[in-house]
Amino acid sequence: MCLAFTAKMQAENDSCLKMFCPHDPANGSHNIDSVMIDTCQYSLTYNDIYAMKYYGIAFQVYSRIFKINPFPADTFVTWDFFDTTNMAIRNAFKNINDIYGPFSMRRFTSIISDSEAMKFPTVSIAFNKYLHYKTLKTKFEEIDKVIGVTIEKYPGYDFTSENIKLPPPEAVDLFRL
Repeated sequence: MCLAFTAKMQAENDSCLKMFCPHDPANGSHNIDSVMIDTCQYSLTYNDIYAMKYYGIAFQVYSRIFKINPFPADTFVTWDFFDTTNMAIRNAFKNINDIYGPFSMRRFTSIISDSEAMKFPTVSIAFNKYLHYKTLKTKFEEIDKVIGVTIEKYPGYDFTSENIKLPPPEAVDLFRL
């Protein structure tokens, strides 16, 4: 059963993953997450999203879950930065690290002041490989005090939709890096 779950996290064939569009703001193309879509029609995850960075995780208001609250916005931390007074949360993030690979977190940069960061604890998480978005989102949402999970969005597209419309094959080929 674990094998089937692991297979779903990574596309059956990495060649199935196609960049939705390049991140090229100078030419009006925005994909800061490097979001990929599984384009192999017979894949178990056909048309699903894969991402490796900028998973936004929002916690309950005024959750004191980190060793330092708030931690500096320019600091990258790992799962062990969760305070030991919140062992369930700490262990859940360690479990994600152990199963899906190492990740780094930093305070979500859209939060300007430390007082806002205290009230709305939000982090941005980056992995070093592409992972199946829906599966990872579900894992994050199962963690106590997590109230929201998202990835940055390409303007005009809802990557979190259950009904993502894949661009026609010729458009995907145009976006190939």
